[in-house]
Amino acid sequence: MDQRRGKNLYLWLTVLLLAGLPASAQYTPGTGTVGVGGQIAYLTNVTGASNWNAGSYNTSPSIYGGVAGDYSPCTQDGTTACNTCTGTTACNSNRIYPNLQLTITAVIVGGIQQSPYGNYAYLVSQTSNGIYQQVQGTVGELVYAEGSEVSFSTTWSNLCDSVGATTTNSYGKPDCATNTSPYNLFITIQPSATFNSTLMNTGSSQQVNLYVLGPLDSGLMNPCLTTSSTTTAAYGFCNFYANAGDSEVYIENPAENISCPASGGATGISGARVFYVPDDGTQNFTTITYASPHQDLQLDANCSPLGNWTVTGLTNGQGYFFLISVLDAANNNSLLLDNSATSILYTTNGGPCAPTGPYNTAEIDQCLQYSVPGQVVGLIPNSVKCFIATAAFGSPLAPVVKTLRQWRDQFLLPYHFGRAFVRYYYRHSPYFAVRIRNSPMLKHITQAALIPVWSVAWLMLNYGSLGTILIIAGVICLIVYTARESRA
Repeated sequence: MDQRRGKNLYLWLTVLLLAGLPASAQYTPGTGTVGVGGQIAYLTNVTGASNWNAGSYNTSPSIYGGVAGDYSPCTQDGTTACNTCTGTTACNSNRIYPNLQLTITAVIVGGIQQSPYGNYAYLVSQTSNGIYQQVQGTVGELVYAEGSEVSFSTTWSNLCDSVGATTTNSYGKPDCATNTSPYNLFITIQPSATFNSTLMNTGSSQQVNLYVLGPLDSGLMNPCLTTSSTTTAAYGFCNFYANAGDSEVYIENPAENISCPASGGATGISGARVFYVPDDGTQNFTTITYASPHQDLQLDANCSPLGNWTVTGLTNGQGYFFLISVLDAANNNSLLLDNSATSILYTTNGGPCAPTGPYNTAEIDQCLQYSVPGQVVGLIPNSVKCFIATAAFGSPLAPVVKTLRQWRDQFLLPYHFGRAFVRYYYRHSPYFAVRIRNSPMLKHITQAALIPVWSVAWLMLNYGSLGTILIIAGVICLIVYTARESRA
């Protein structure tokens, strides 16, 4: 009995001793150890930004704020981004403004030792002179283990103040200053409930790239003059062709004005936006604005079309006018193809494409930014131009058909005799195309007959006319030489 009483007394003394310790000596959340180095977080959601990407183990997350257009006409309720896309001035449908609330949610995936006592996550900025500070308006988030989710909320005004990027825009309003290299944000883990800047170089931190981007250019993109460019804008697409399908239109051969900047990086082209309006007697090229119906199309790192550029959901038998613009990483929308009557939209006869409709049949064939979707007869859309090749290979998007269209556009349409041939082909080829489509034997015969044509077209597209002649001449000489040697 005495031994049990001694043990109980010892336990009670231990409890009393711990209870009597000062608060600083007690084990409280935040005193767990912190892992060092390595990526610790990726973004799971961002609201109040123009665009963002989550990041991965190999790339840092990025947050984009677009500042194209004047935000003052918007309600600026702090929760909804501003849509400045109303006319033909560069704009952003998710434009940021000073009191817009930005919320960043991330998950901790590495670089922290699990502890029942927890650590704290902070959203930290780094000014241009290298000073680390907790972003204004945010608080530390308690983190117990890997897989914990943290969330930080602030306004763009606080955020831009924190990174030293506050400015006055061209409209005379307070705004965030644009940058060509990212402002530095960090999600960092520390063992204290109070942020300590001296721990930034020893604890676990994940950089988050913050970009504030203005439009690539505030003006319009002047169309190409056949093969030369007259644009004064920075970069964009000065031409394209609209080829009809069933309830859709294929956007083909968009002519890029200059080389893709920075491989489509944060300050370059990241996408394209195709606008369209129906030819209903009240709308035409001149009525297309940044507020018109549109579909966004993807580009690869070289600013070339990624996948099939297709505008869907259109009405068969209804004519449509199309214009194209470009998007940057912050979804600033700019460089809409100029729709004025003095601009020269590329046509099959080299002349201007009439800015207004309705169009007659001949004009529909000539204006390459105008198209009329049609029902599919078998696999052949009524308005697709490469009728015979499409019938033989089953799709207007077949590689052989696409190569032949590119050859037509580059080597036939710029010249008078080529345009005359194309118009003749358009008038007479549908008759043969229907018969080819309905006969498997004719399909195989036509495919075999088109392979040599495709081969020459491919050579001309890749090596030019002179290179093709030299290659063909070399092949013929080799064949003749081989034949003579075999007879000898």
